[in-house]
Amino acid sequence: MFRFLKQNQLLWKFEYVLPNKIIKLNEHEINETIDVILKQWPSIADTSVSIIKSEALLWQRKWLSANEKPRIFIDTLNQCSKIIYSHVFKILKYCSTIPTTVATGERSFSTLKRIKTYLRNATGENRLNGLAALSVHGEIDINCNEVIDVFNKKERRMLL
Repeated sequence: MFRFLKQNQLLWKFEYVLPNKIIKLNEHEINETIDVILKQWPSIADTSVSIIKSEALLWQRKWLSANEKPRIFIDTLNQCSKIIYSHVFKILKYCSTIPTTVATGERSFSTLKRIKTYLRNATGENRLNGLAALSVHGEIDINCNEVIDVFNKKERRMLL
């Protein structure tokens, strides 16, 4: 339960850049959030820290009067002007690349466990990758005729 407590608190601070969160903060909390973010990503601070904090306050004012506010980083990034809010844009860009879960990795390993059984232990890497992709992305429709056409175009290998 307390395994990732420090990282969890850090991620909460990053979330304060989102419009629906930043409008609830006071100036001191915004400054504290910017300090935490700049400590984590010092490359954002290409100018003075006070300029970045002022930009964050302008970012907050922009969303105070807005009716609809984006709730996720990608949507917020799409609505952020790179010219006006250059540092906020960088922060949003960094935050949108942070993976929120490890479910994809866990899903692929459990799929691999189902595919690579004792009987398929000698399966080559290319074939194993293809079978894993088919299993993980089972919702994608496969046209059998296209698959047959691909195999027909390949050179035939016969063992003599």
